[in-house]
Amino acid sequence: MARPISLSTVVYHMLEDIMNLFHLQSMIILYFYLKRRRHLQRRARERLIRHYSILDRIPPQVRHMNRLVSVSDIDCLSNLRMDRNTFGRLCILLKDVGGLQNERFVLLEEQVAIFLGILAHHKKNRVVGFNFLRSGETVSHYVHLVLRAILKLHPLLLPKLDPVANECTDTRWKHFKGCIRDLDGTYINVLVRNIDKPRYRTRKGQISTNTLVACDRNMRFLYFLPGWEGSAGDSRVLRDAVSREEDGLHVPRGNYFLCDNGYANSEGFLTPYKGVRYHLKEWGVGAQRPQNAHELFNLRHTKARNIIERAFDVLKMRWGVLRSATFYPIRIQIRMIMACFLLHNFIRMEMPIDPLDRVMSSKTDDGEFIPACACGRGKMRLLCAGKDATHSGRYFYKCSANAKHANFFLWCDEYHSGKGSGRIPTFVLNQCYRPTNNDESDVLAKKKMSSPSHGCRLCGRCQSEIRMNFILVLMGLVLLLLGVVLGKLF
Repeated sequence: MARPISLSTVVYHMLEDIMNLFHLQSMIILYFYLKRRRHLQRRARERLIRHYSILDRIPPQVRHMNRLVSVSDIDCLSNLRMDRNTFGRLCILLKDVGGLQNERFVLLEEQVAIFLGILAHHKKNRVVGFNFLRSGETVSHYVHLVLRAILKLHPLLLPKLDPVANECTDTRWKHFKGCIRDLDGTYINVLVRNIDKPRYRTRKGQISTNTLVACDRNMRFLYFLPGWEGSAGDSRVLRDAVSREEDGLHVPRGNYFLCDNGYANSEGFLTPYKGVRYHLKEWGVGAQRPQNAHELFNLRHTKARNIIERAFDVLKMRWGVLRSATFYPIRIQIRMIMACFLLHNFIRMEMPIDPLDRVMSSKTDDGEFIPACACGRGKMRLLCAGKDATHSGRYFYKCSANAKHANFFLWCDEYHSGKGSGRIPTFVLNQCYRPTNNDESDVLAKKKMSSPSHGCRLCGRCQSEIRMNFILVLMGLVLLLLGVVLGKLF
């Protein structure tokens, strides 16, 4: 016979069943609550990722490089002193010849951009590291790495010697047959130890290095020798360059360089007459014209040698590191100077138009002053040409305001002021023309277009640009009307 179950036991089992059922329901409710919460959180994350994942996953360094070299040539020129195509070709050359490679976290393009930014704007490592979002140690490492790679391009970036041919018709060079072009020295500021400052101090009191440079007619440097102290004379630096066997300045027999009076007139180097007027600002019209054979030679000599002065100005305008001393050791400073010369040659060879030519266009090769503009046009302005030949009628004088467009000429009308034998020839800038063929002496057809806004006269190139813009606008209007008609039909 079964024992009777007490009331307390029954109540206990009932309470236990109720608690188990309540616990199970609580667990089920809690499970669905947590599942729903995780689902909502995942949806919120996916909603954010859908809009911003592409930008957030691109490193900020890559975004900075894209803005620098992938948007426009203006930004690339302002920061790196070359356009995007030239920058890309430089990177390929440094990879194939210089041995640069893409690192794990720093691409080759960013390495080159860091180095060019320091040369162009003379920025410190911390400033460049802040701009490129890199540490100072990283910037310093890749500056030295790219510097060594650029110096390996030395044999490729130096143009070959091109002496003046016997059939040369250029008014500046036809009197100097066999001339290899110009040679001169320039001072570049450097930072040295206090014990070495007396040796590097120039006659003007600056701490500089005396750099020997030779350039061609396209303002490309044929030879450069930096590193000599500023107290050393130009002739001493030249003597050292000639005495070197491997990397020295070797002048072929029968050729020569044009030099100033700071050098000795010897075989391979032609200097002007001493004690005779020489600089362009000393010449003019009338009594300021050449009076004898020595003055005539000096005038032609300074006109031909003026190209190297312009080359120095363009070089220092392009690279800010050459305008003031850097905080690198003197050995690294000399290498940076060499890199600036090599990169200048690369830009002159690869870029079709150098923007700095417009800045330097205010002074032509013959010493005349012409306002810098798109194609050399402007208001009427007297030009003191200082020509030594007899003037008759009209002449075409090449306008060097834009050296890349050699087919633009200035039409100059000669008129004589005064009476009798003391007439002074002067020239008036009248019109800018495009020649019809390569013969400069042919009569050119005038192409005139007056602008009522400012009264200047346009050249043929400007007229063609205006016609092209008008055609493009007309085509746009036709396409717009065609779109409206098709929209109404369909």
